Amino acid sequence: MYAEFTERMLAAEERHDQQMADLRGELHRAIRFGVEEHRRERVRRHELEDQMKQLAAGQAELRKWMQKWLERSGNGHPASS
Repeated sequence: MYAEFTERMLAAEERHDQQMADLRGELHRAIRFGVEEHRRERVRRHELEDQMKQLAAGQAELRKWMQKWLERSGNGHPASS
């Protein structure tokens, strides 16, 4: 009876050790995936920031052009007073 109990305990310990090793592997993969996703998101964010800067510059140019156009009454001739 003692031998059977010991055998069951050793088997349970082996299962526990295997489960812990599997869990560590899953945790390692999850952390690695999280780090990789963070890096990809940082790249996407920088690309979006660059696009927003280009858009803002384009809007500023458009504002200047529109202001000049309005100052010339919109028809290419200086506004008459």
